[in-house]
Amino acid sequence: MLSSLERAKEQYIQNKEFDYEKLSVNQKKKEIFDITETEEFYSAAYMFHIKKAVRCIFAMAKKQRLIEHNYASAEYISYGRKPQRNIQCMDDTEARKLFEVLSTYPDIRAKTAIMILLLTGMRRGELAGLEWKDIDWETRIVSINRVGAYCKELGIYTKEPKTAGSVRRLTIPALLMEQLVAYKKWYDNNEW
Repeated sequence: MLSSLERAKEQYIQNKEFDYEKLSVNQKKKEIFDITETEEFYSAAYMFHIKKAVRCIFAMAKKQRLIEHNYASAEYISYGRKPQRNIQCMDDTEARKLFEVLSTYPDIRAKTAIMILLLTGMRRGELAGLEWKDIDWETRIVSINRVGAYCKELGIYTKEPKTAGSVRRLTIPALLMEQLVAYKKWYDNNEW
């Protein structure tokens, strides 16, 4: 006896038509798509939230005297450490190549932003939070006082850095200062 899938295949071969209405949903998926299953580990943040939720549920149950011990508390469950990410950064030759490409790059906005990041080690959010008043043009010092951030409700906004150590002053090289001066002239000449 032939299954409905085998009958449908035979019908397809004979009539070059395929009656998908007679197939079940899972048979349709398998027939139409190449389904592959992959196993991936949950992120450390997701596991932390799951453990926190379970701990809270058991804490409430213990508080209501439904259970005697909270076996999900930190006494029984270790949260472990968040695995360190492998941070990838450019080596000297890659940085030199990028700098060579930047020297002839036509877009002054991108050129200036990438040069600031490359020559100061500044973070993206810190760059987004820079304002003209943060640059001391005479002493070539840039003050990092805020970071740029984005959220759906507010759009782009600035806020204080997460840590007090992130508020700092950087001395910038003369080459970058020349680029900033050129960018400031371009900025002042264009309407916003």
